[in-house]
Amino acid sequence: MSQSLFAILLNTIISATSVTNDTYLIKQADFLTSQNPNCEAVLYHSPEIDTPILQEYIEAYTFSCEYFDDIQPMEIWLTANNESAAAQLRQRWCDHRLRTDSSFRESYCRDSQIGVYLNNYVHWYSVDWRPGIDEHHQVNLADQHTLESDGAESTMAHEFFHAYQYSHLDLNIYQTWESRDLNMGRSEDASKPWHSEGSASFFGSYLAERMGSEDALRHYLAYYIDPNGGNCQDLINEAFSLWDLGFDTRNNCGYGLGAWAITFLISKHSIDDYLAFYDDLNPYGFFEAWSKNFGRTVDDFDVDFREWFLSTSEEVKFETVSGVIDRERERWASNKKAPRKGL
Repeated sequence: MSQSLFAILLNTIISATSVTNDTYLIKQADFLTSQNPNCEAVLYHSPEIDTPILQEYIEAYTFSCEYFDDIQPMEIWLTANNESAAAQLRQRWCDHRLRTDSSFRESYCRDSQIGVYLNNYVHWYSVDWRPGIDEHHQVNLADQHTLESDGAESTMAHEFFHAYQYSHLDLNIYQTWESRDLNMGRSEDASKPWHSEGSASFFGSYLAERMGSEDALRHYLAYYIDPNGGNCQDLINEAFSLWDLGFDTRNNCGYGLGAWAITFLISKHSIDDYLAFYDDLNPYGFFEAWSKNFGRTVDDFDVDFREWFLSTSEEVKFETVSGVIDRERERWASNKKAPRKGL
């Protein structure tokens, strides 16, 4: 996560968290673990979230873990979507980190990024971040299952995929914020979301569909080219570039059009090919790894996507989406090099 985006998220948290002597808070142990022993993350949660909802989240984590393989060590913090619950969970998180990590400092407690309507991924590490701190991955979620039919599944898969992305970057090679953001396709100032967020959005909806949410990917993509929805299609003209999209582009179009771009890319290759690209980030870096795996430079792909989007009807676009879904389903059914274990 970039320093600039980190600062923005911190501004959304109303009160700073510090260590507490409240034994009630310290002794609370509201958490779940997966029934799959190979998926080792612990899901800590607000006590008022109902058991069936918690089960939905832990099953979404387990599915994502089985699909991508587990990312360790990882903690998941799920708050009820109100400030009182979020403040209490931030306090529990602060106490937990102070007890489990001797290098963690009370001043770090304000950096939890747990909050109302906040869903995010944080990679805690000592390189240019927090000296000596225990490296671990943290997924923060605000329960929004009542707002979206596949909210638990798509949000968990989206944030888990960020952990997958950043777990592929060797911190001995990429020792600065700028180098990590550049080689995740976000640019050095972390202002360009089309690749990092577009791919996480693709997999969030794609895995939600695999978990049983019918047409989740199609519905997600359709929203962003609906004049009554995201209305992002008007941004694409003959001069358009994916690099024009920022985190502040209207209606989260950087996420939506980024997901369309990743869908287009995978339609030309496969999910397996796309995930293999991450294995080449350390030896080659983002741009060379892209050319090596996809046979086109990033700039060439940028033009390819624009021309495809402008030249195809909505019907053809959604045929492309269906083609991706159907092809991957057939690959699993025929047991031909399934994208990840168990599927």
